[in-house]
Formats: sequence, C-alpha cells, structure tokens
Amino acid sequence: FGEVGGLTSAEAVLRKMKETIIIHMAELVVLDRIATVRMVAEIFPSEHKVVLAALEPAPQQQHQFLRAVAQGEAQGDGADGGVSSVSMGGDGGVSTGASMGGLYNQLPFTLDSADLKLYVQLMAEYEPHEVYNYLSKHQHYPVEDCLALCRRHNITDAEAYLLERTGDVAAALKLTLSMVESTIEKLKLKLRHSKLNDLVTLGILPRPSFQPLSLSHKLNGSHNGSYNGSHGASSTSDP
Repeated sequence: FGEVGGLTSAEAVLRKMKETIIIHMAELVVLDRIATVRMVAEIFPSEHKVVLAALEPAPQQQHQFLRAVAQGEAQGDGADGGVSSVSMGGDGGVSTGASMGGLYNQLPFTLDSADLKLYVQLMAEYEPHEVYNYLSKHQHYPVEDCLALCRRHNITDAEAYLLERTGDVAAALKLTLSMVESTIEKLKLKLRHSKLNDLVTLGILPRPSFQPLSLSHKLNGSHNGSYNGSHGASSTSDP
C-alpha cells in the first residue's frame, strides 16, 4: 500500500470510512440498532464515546444504541439473542456478555457510570415504564444520580426501589403507600364515571343471573294489554 499524507492507503480508507459512519450513525441506528452496535464493536472498539457524542443531536437514537449495549441485545448470534450477563469492567463500568456460542460473547468496550446515567436519563424520557425493570434487574449504575432522575421524571416505583437500596426503608414505604392511595383514588374516580355494564365487564360487579326486560318489550306488553282490555270491553258491550 502507498502512503497518503503520512498514512498508508489502507489507513486512509479506514479513516474515511469511520468519518462516513459517524456522519450517518443516527440513520444506521434507525435501520438496525443491534447491527450498528456490532459494527461499532468492530470498527470503533475503543471509541464508543465518539459514537455517543455523534448521537447527541439524535437522543432517541442515542437511547436505542445504549439500550442495545446495556441490555445485552447486541450479544448472541441473532438466532436466540443469547443469554446476556453483566460484569463489572476494570474502571467500574459495565461490560455485557452472552452465553457461550454467541457471536459477541464480550463487547470490546464498557459503559461507565456516566454512560449508564445517560441511559437511565434517556429511558426515563422515552420508556419510563421500563426504568423500574432495568434498575431492579441490574446493580452497576450510579444509584444517587438515578434516584434524582426518577424523582425529576416522577417515576415513583423506581424511586421507591432506589430509596430501599440506599437504606431509606421508611421513605420507600411512605412513597409506596402514597402510590397505592393514588391508585385507589384514580380507581374511585373511574368507578364514579363508569356505567353498570362497564363494571360488570371489568368483574367489579357480578353478572346478573337474569336479563331485565327491555323497555321496548315492556312497552309492547303494555300496548297489547291495553288493546286486549279495550277489545274485551267492546266485546262485552255488544248485544
């Protein structure tokens, strides 16, 4: 290979390819976030921070990229997704792995505390219902930072869990009770505005053992009765 500006032609091609990938990183994540993470593992094995910075203008894609890494989605051979595992990296970060036989048993980069805080922040914005599940199934994330994020986004179940992790059991219990009370109040409000049939469908009230007569049936019955009465009266008045 020849040299171009002090670089071999192969190095120059690789640098140009990296620049092009970075420019289109958000589009690549939209197309396939898992394939994109695997590509980054091959081409940017020690530069995932560069990739995250490139995705800053596209926070939804940044979230999807981090999700594929943090949740272990990029491990496995694609057939069964692999069984992911989580271990601490040397710098206190998290590296994700998969079951033996997977294509990517270990990514070449780890997510540090700042990366995990960013992931939880983005998850709180785009998938708030998933925050508790993630925090309760993983251990290696900045607890205090995540607690502040949960408070800011009003994710009370995750907040209660983190309070318990920090040892503040009383605050966790108080928050849990307030969640229960809030749920009960919402249910009461819904019941006040619910129709009888809705309550039966929801199983709150038992289904009646008999079906009441419809109004039209009642009216028809009364009409027939009045007709028969008048007809009978006219019959008796005939000589």
